[in-house]
Amino acid sequence: MQIGMIGLGRMGANMARRLLKAGHQCVVFDMSPQAVAELVKKQATGSSSVLERKLMPSYEVAMRVSNPDRSLAKIDSF
Repeated sequence: MQIGMIGLGRMGANMARRLLKAGHQCVVFDMSPQAVAELVKKQATGSSSVLERKLMPSYEVAMRVSNPDRSLAKIDSF
């Protein structure tokens, strides 16, 4: 399954790791480039923007895991 994951905090990163381990294709985005880089090391495809076409081309599932304490203006606008 192809999955787009937005938000790589504790919950989002763990979900993405488990999905990758199960053989799913994940494109990941977070406002922290370091969080994206960690999952790219695990074979995820990184995205530098939610507006990047590779994040949401024709994925079967797109998940957004967000922290209500962080600014989501950039993410919510997509």
